[in-house]
Order: sequence, then C-alpha cells, then structure tokens
Amino acid sequence: TLNKLRSLPIKVIEVFFETSTKVKALNEAMSQIGDNYDIGLILDADNVMESDFLLKINQTFNAGFKNIQARRVAKNTNTDFAKLDALSEIINNHIYRKGHTVLGFSSSLIGSGMAFEYPTLKATMASMDSVGGFDRELEVILILKGHKPYYLPSAIVYDEKVEKADVFASQRKRWIASQFIYLRKYFARGFVGLLKGNLVFFNSAILRNIQLPRVINLGFLFMIVLISFVLKSYTTISPLTWTLLFLGYLFSFFLAVPLSFYDKAFFNALIKVPQAFFIMTVALFKLKGANSKFIHTPHGVVEVEANVKHGVK
Repeated sequence: TLNKLRSLPIKVIEVFFETSTKVKALNEAMSQIGDNYDIGLILDADNVMESDFLLKINQTFNAGFKNIQARRVAKNTNTDFAKLDALSEIINNHIYRKGHTVLGFSSSLIGSGMAFEYPTLKATMASMDSVGGFDRELEVILILKGHKPYYLPSAIVYDEKVEKADVFASQRKRWIASQFIYLRKYFARGFVGLLKGNLVFFNSAILRNIQLPRVINLGFLFMIVLISFVLKSYTTISPLTWTLLFLGYLFSFFLAVPLSFYDKAFFNALIKVPQAFFIMTVALFKLKGANSKFIHTPHGVVEVEANVKHGVK
C-alpha cells in the first residue's frame, strides 16, 4: 500500500508507534502537513471514490455543511459474509444516516468517507485518544462543540467488506467493545443533555450506543417468540404480540434494502445469519481487552467491479 501511494503525486507520511491507532496516525499527519487546508477528508486505504466524489463534497461545503458523512457502498460481495456486511452497511445508511438526518439528528459517522472543516477536524482530533471506534467519539465531541454531521448520499465511496467469519467476528467484537466504552464515558453527560433539551447529543451518545447489535436483537426476539409459544400458559404477553414485534423488526430492515440487492446471493447469505448471531453473541462475553489496542481488519485483494450497483441506484 505504501509503495503504491508513493507512486502518486502526494505526500505520504509513514508512522511508527508502539501502540498504533487511527487517531495517533491522523494527528501525526496533521501536525506535519500544516494548516493551509479547507477540508480534511478521511478515507481507508481500500476505499475508492466515485469520479465526482470530491466535487460533491466541495459543493456541499459551499452550501454550508461543514461536517459530512458520505455514502459508503460495498466494493465486493464475493462471499456470504461480504454480502451480509454489505447488507449491514445499507441498513445503517438508511436508518442511522439518512433517517437520522431527515429527523434532524446527527448522521452516524462510519470512520471513513468523512469530510470536515479542516481547523475543526484538527482541533477535535488533537483532543482525542480513542483506540477503537474513534468515529463514535468524534461524532459525540463534534456535537458537543455545536457541529452536527450531515449525511450526503449522493457522494459515494466504495469500501471493501470482510470475507471470512473469523474476520467478521474480530471486527464486530471491536465495534461492540467501543460502543459500550463510549456509552459509559458519555452516559452522565448524555442524560444531562436530555434534561437540557439536547436530543441530538442524547441520541448519539446514549440511544445509539445502548442498543445491542441488530443481529443479536433479531436472534433474541426470535428465541423469545419460540419460548412464548412453549410457555404461553405462563406468560402475560401473548405469543402473537412477540411474533408481531419480531416481524415488524424484520420488516424494517427489508424496507431499508433496495430491490437490486434481492438476488440469489442475498438469499444464500441469509443462511449465514444464525452463524453471525452466534459469533456476535459470543463476542459479547469476550469484550475484555478488545479496545486496549487497535485491531486491523484484514481484507482480500479485490478490484472494484465495473458494474457495482447494489445500494447505489
């Protein structure tokens, strides 16, 4: 990656830390490149921007939006877990980015495909020492400073998805660990914000972090439905109620997925959902130390498909 980057007409800054994190690397880079910039754009090494990506970011900045989360779309769907990962991204885009923006809340940040007013980004990152899930803390701090990230679905960046179960497990464990760490860190301030009427901050700091991951919720709801039928004579809530809750929860996900995603590979990937539920449930009991160091997510070697369409149109 470094060799390929050095072949481009750009400045490449290689960093060496005993314990490396994205925050440390970005802060080191910004300390070396100076302050003569308008926009700071954060991408992962495997990201590929659409040809008009920077133009749309620039136009949106000129329209007054200074903190932007672009739309990440799967670069690859070549395995069942890559397809599930792509599906998760689509649902997150629809609910936590587009949906939240429409309701007046902050768009959820993803860690890449993010553009910020450069002085704001540099000052905010300098105050952070996040290990995993730095995007969650970055979003919360920006809101505390009066900046609300905006979702720009027309600016598309392709992101490589995990292909194997073990990588999926490692990635999700890191995400879940960071989620609960920032919930604990901002729990009191989140409720103070609620009492002061700051629903945007409360939503980002508390509501999104306190939820269990979707697949775990779905799996637990399904098990509750089964148990309610077996023990229906002992429960006060009818099995029909639990069934409707489960179907409603499931239906909300299907509403977020574009029709182009419903193909044979999609239904084949759904078979892996129980395995994903097991992986993520086990991860809940192995969170200790998951956020003590940055865990790199390995990817396969994938070229951008010329006919990438899922989640775009």
